[in-house]
Amino acid sequence: MKAFLFVGLGNPGPRYNHTRHNIGFSWIDRVCELFPNVGWQERFEAHWLHVPFGDIEVHLLKPMTFMNISGKSVLAWKKKFQADSRTLVVMDDLDLGLGTLRLRPSGGDGGHKGLRSIMECLGTENIARLRLGVGRPQTEAKDYVLEKFSPKEREIVEELMDAVPEHFEILCRESFDSAMNKINAWRSKLAKADAELQKDNE
Repeated sequence: MKAFLFVGLGNPGPRYNHTRHNIGFSWIDRVCELFPNVGWQERFEAHWLHVPFGDIEVHLLKPMTFMNISGKSVLAWKKKFQADSRTLVVMDDLDLGLGTLRLRPSGGDGGHKGLRSIMECLGTENIARLRLGVGRPQTEAKDYVLEKFSPKEREIVEELMDAVPEHFEILCRESFDSAMNKINAWRSKLAKADAELQKDNE
């Protein structure tokens, strides 16, 4: 059975729950809800869950190493499940507006230290990633990503999370190109409405 690894990036501990930098964890947690009878295990310096899904074995991984050394956890998983496996990193992105998604098959780290750590540990840039927009900061980026979403932002995040089951199924069942076309076209209805309102007010 083929293995498909979904890696959500974030920081461990309640201090970081629901912060912008942990939206990758939130995405993975929403996928986990699709499998209520399967629990997290502590392995690979991570929270790890694996479950059959159709003709593939889905693995969910949330590194508990802190963001900047996330690669240690992914490398440990790869050493056991390397054969015939696919990997997708789910992460926050400052260069995308909140409520916007970008799926890409490879590329640079874009300044994201968690993705950089994974690239360094695996020795390649050929790592698929799903970038979840968190918006441009008005403050220092390092402070901004560790802040929690505002109530208004949270509404957009919840809309994004409600779409996770659909996006997860697309990623598992369709070709990567097809998944890119569908997921990259998705945008939060609330984010669209805000953008249109701001445009009208210019």
